[in-house]
Amino acid sequence: MYINEGVRFEGIIKIYGNNNTIEIHKNCVIKGAKFWIEDDKKKIEMGSYSTVEENAEFATIEGCNIIIGEDCMISSEVTIRTGDSHSILNNEGIRINSSQNIKVGNHVWIGNKAVLTKGSLVSDNSIVGSGALVNKVFEIKNCIIAGVLAKVFKEQISWLRERI
Repeated sequence: MYINEGVRFEGIIKIYGNNNTIEIHKNCVIKGAKFWIEDDKKKIEMGSYSTVEENAEFATIEGCNIIIGEDCMISSEVTIRTGDSHSILNNEGIRINSSQNIKVGNHVWIGNKAVLTKGSLVSDNSIVGSGALVNKVFEIKNCIIAGVLAKVFKEQISWLRERI
């Protein structure tokens, strides 16, 4: 576990496996989050100046990583999970729900109760709306992603932490 200068962390960390890494870069504020790692050689990384509110959950399994960029704002009750934790099989008995990495770019605001599932990518300077279910790659930067299932609602936006 690597905790850099200026970090304030309040939460729960559960690690079941070996050679796993949690890296929290400088000046992050994490309030009441849960970090859950299962299996071996996984990573959860939080970029500098990012904030996480109450009851957010970060869970990674099966060799997958969760990477959060710099200056991200993650609201309360957000769930970010790289896998389903249980197997789904087709009629031939072959597993069809493999885990996948999740990446959130720099300066991304994730709204209350949003869910990011395996294989999700949210690009820089974007907003994920409250209650959104993100289950795919969004390569467009500076956009608002919202809905169940999430889609791009607006492009060419930006956001500030301050209310002006």
